[in-house]
Amino acid sequence: MAPTHSKDAFLWRGNHPLLDFVNTERMLDGDRLDLLDSPRALDEWLGHAGLPGSWSGDGWEILGQAKVFRAAMRRMAQSLAEGREVAAEAAQVINQVLAEQRGHFRVEGDHPPYHRHFLADGKGHPLLSLALSASDFLCSQDLSLVRHCQNEACILFFLDVTRNHTRRWCSMQSCGNRAKVAAHYQRMKAR
Repeated sequence: MAPTHSKDAFLWRGNHPLLDFVNTERMLDGDRLDLLDSPRALDEWLGHAGLPGSWSGDGWEILGQAKVFRAAMRRMAQSLAEGREVAAEAAQVINQVLAEQRGHFRVEGDHPPYHRHFLADGKGHPLLSLALSASDFLCSQDLSLVRHCQNEACILFFLDVTRNHTRRWCSMQSCGNRAKVAAHYQRMKAR
C-alpha cells in the first residue's frame, strides 16, 4: 500500500525527533490540526522520522496512546520553553513505555557515525522508539535551548541550535516571514 502522508506533510522544525513528534499537532487558519489522524499516519510519521514503529493489535488504541504520550511531551516542552523544570509526569510517561521492553541495544555501522539501535525481544510497546527518543532528549540535550515559536498563533517547539541561540521562529519561511511582513506593514502605516 502506498504511503498517504509524504514526509513533507509533516513538520520537521524541532531539531530533535521528540519535538518533531510534539509538532504533529499544529495550527492552521486558527484551528488546531492533528497530523496524526489515523494509525497509518502515526506509522508513516515514525518511518519518516527514522524511528522504528510497527505493531500488531488495535492501531487506534496505539494511536490513542501515542496522543497521550504526545500531550505529556507537549506539556514538558512548554515547561522547558518557559524556563521551568520538567514535571515528574514526563519521566513517568517515558518510563512506563520503557519498562515494557525486553531486548538489547546494538551498535550498527561500518564507520562513524555509528548508530545505536534497540532490538526488542518478543512483543514490546509500539511506542518504544518514541520513548527512547524522549529519554535521549532528556538525558543528552541542553534543555534550556527548548523554545516556543514567538508567533502567538503558533504552537510549535524547537531546539535552538543556532550559534548564538537567538532563533525566534519555528520557520523563517512561515512564522518569521509573517512577522517581518507585519512589522513592515506597521512601519508603513506609521508613516
